[in-house]
This record gives sequence, C-alpha cells and structure tokens, in this order.
Amino acid sequence: DKLDPNSFPHDKVTAVMDAAAKKTYEQLLETHLADYQELYCRVELDLGGAPSTDTPTGELVQAYRTGEFDPYLEELLFKYGRYLLIASSRSGTLPANLQGVWQYYSSGAWGGGYVYNINLQMNYWSCFATNLAELFGCNIEFFDAIWPTLEGNADNFLTGIGSPNKTANGTNGIAVGAVGTPYKTPSVDASIKTHTGPGSTGYTSSLFWEYYQFTKNEE
Repeated sequence: DKLDPNSFPHDKVTAVMDAAAKKTYEQLLETHLADYQELYCRVELDLGGAPSTDTPTGELVQAYRTGEFDPYLEELLFKYGRYLLIASSRSGTLPANLQGVWQYYSSGAWGGGYVYNINLQMNYWSCFATNLAELFGCNIEFFDAIWPTLEGNADNFLTGIGSPNKTANGTNGIAVGAVGTPYKTPSVDASIKTHTGPGSTGYTSSLFWEYYQFTKNEE
C-alpha cells in the first residue's frame, strides 16, 4: 500500500493524531522514552567529554568551528545521529529519506527522496556498528517492493548500451539509479556518461552485505 499512489494516508494519519491528542504530555513522553531508549541505550560512547549544562549546543558548535576541541560535543553528535535514525526508520515505515521525518516544506531539497549515490548510505552507516540493525528492516521491505522494477532497469540498461552479455529479462541482476522516491523507483539512464548510470547499484547493495555481516541473517 505504501507504494500505491492511489492509497491516500489521510484517514490513517488522522486516526493516529486523534489517538495521540487524547493522551497527556506526560503519557506521550513516557511512551516515547520507553520506545526509543530500548534501542538507544544499547551503546554508550565515552571520549572523556564533560557534559555542558550552561552552554547551549549552538554555542558549543560555533566554538568547535573556531578550533575549540570538545569531546563532549562529539559524543553528543554520535548520540544525536542514533536518535534521529531511531526516530525515522522503524518497522512498517518507509526507510529514512534525505530529510528524515522532519521535512515541513511543500517541496523539500532534492524532492525529499532517496539519493542512492551516497545519501541513503550516509543515513545507515551508523546502523550496524552501533547495534541498531533492525532499523534497516524497512529498507529491506522497500527493496522487496521495488525489486521487479530494478530488474527491469538492468534489462533495459544492457539493451540500451548494446551489451553482448545480456541474458533473458529478469536474469541480469538489478540496477539502481541515483535518485528515487516512494512512488518513483530510481531509473538508470542507458548513457553511462550521466550520473544516473548503474554505479549506485553496488554502493547500495553494500548496505545489504553489511546487514548480513552483522546479523548473519541469510534470509
């Protein structure tokens, strides 16, 4: 349903908002803490930083830019990145996109989609090494849904370049283009001179190999 352009989310979203509105702030906070901390608290990074209680984070960042080394800020950034992934990549949802779930413009940068020549990888680089492998599950589900189209990309690409190595359709592997959205699978230009060539395929596939390396989940 999530890839069906005729499946409108209004009723589902409204039901979620109505249910949340019936709870108090304290109830919502308690639910949130219990939900994310089960994942968040698996890992602790200690670089010897001293927590800052008086200086706003924005001022710490500005001082760091001027050369003031601050291991606490580096610890905070590590924790912040894990929190963002926990909040934007969960079972039953779409994978984390270019702006996460906080995009509020009518048209976000690069369409707020999936950029497979580095941005999707950047979203998930910390996923496995920081013990959050299950957060990658929604990306597996997403690729299951678009797999037939990616196989078609490979068939069409090899036809377009006149490859003598092309086999029967559906047996040429997959090809992932540079940019896609939940409703537009990343296509591959037959001209390898463009940045939408098939190079993103191996880069994207490496995430799935990392998932296997950390989980040993052969399925």
